[in-house]
Amino acid sequence: MQGDMETRQLPSISIVGFHGGAVEITAERVRRALPQTGVLSSLADDLDPESALVILVVGAFCPASALAAAVGDVVEGAGVLVVLDSPDDALGLAAMRAGADDWIAADLLEPKVMIQRIFDRRQAASEHQGALDSALRAEEANRLDKMAGGPPAPITARTFGSLPLREGLPEVFASALLHLCSLLDQAIDERIFGPGPGTDAGLRALADSLGFARAGPRDVIDLYVTMLRRTEERQTTRRQTLAAEEGRLIALQLMGHLVTHYRLRVIGAPGRTISRGRR
Repeated sequence: MQGDMETRQLPSISIVGFHGGAVEITAERVRRALPQTGVLSSLADDLDPESALVILVVGAFCPASALAAAVGDVVEGAGVLVVLDSPDDALGLAAMRAGADDWIAADLLEPKVMIQRIFDRRQAASEHQGALDSALRAEEANRLDKMAGGPPAPITARTFGSLPLREGLPEVFASALLHLCSLLDQAIDERIFGPGPGTDAGLRALADSLGFARAGPRDVIDLYVTMLRRTEERQTTRRQTLAAEEGRLIALQLMGHLVTHYRLRVIGAPGRTISRGRR
């Protein structure tokens, strides 16, 4: 384990605090202990958004409220280790309540062990949460799959186009699935990298093609479930979580556009209002 920590390159670390001298002393200790790891040092109001771990160096007379605020300012997703210049259980517990991963007195800090422990703990928690999310998505997919399946269609249903799209027009189903997966990838990218053109126009076009193929709500659910299962196989854990969130929104939007298609093109016109004037 010790040899593995010496050779393994950890993600970047930021060391921040309210006193530059104390920050630099801690930063030098971390650099010596983990020479292969990128270590940045700065004052507490200048956090690096790319850091995977923030070591917050705090003096003994720091108010608990100021410490909690400093922990809260750390970029979401990064770990936090609070280093106190002297043992103070009350201040350490305040840091933990504010969201820090751990705390320790400066003279007891063993950077290699403490930092590796935090990264290992966060990775284990992430894997556990990923497995839990995956199980919940699988449960949701199975439940929706049952809803989409319905009773077997009688033989006469083939005449009236009542078969599920997957069975009646497999080529259309496959094309729609490919289109939907592409729109989901676009939505995830826009969540990660910032706003883009959006997916609404693509969903409208997909709804029109499904409408002309006489698809219904169960077909949309079938497409959504199939897309969700494919996402489980080919995406990272982070993208799987975003796919579940964005996928639900996309399925609801697609359902709404499909209803609009039928209202405008199958029934023939928008709903009309009746004027109650004098005869």
